[in-house]
Amino acid sequence: MAVKRAYSSKDCVEAAISRIKNVFSNGLPVYLCTSGGKDSICMEDIVYKLIQRGEIDPKQLTVIFIDEEAIYDCCIDLVKQWRKRFLVAGVKFD
Repeated sequence: MAVKRAYSSKDCVEAAISRIKNVFSNGLPVYLCTSGGKDSICMEDIVYKLIQRGEIDPKQLTVIFIDEEAIYDCCIDLVKQWRKRFLVAGVKFD
């Protein structure tokens, strides 16, 4: 199978920001699932900063915690901290 390579002047964070803003641009509800792992926390951080800067509408967002039942207590504590931040920012957290 052939692989197509595309080069960009954007790094991965800039590309993620562009994609996230694009997802919110149509005004439809957006759902973000989190497990408390490093990937989820990185995504939450980017989304939260975009909310703080007023670049995306927090009313469109619902964050959902997925309990994988094998999560470290420290990860659950981190999810609770993020839950509090999102609730203060006006985001639904299920």
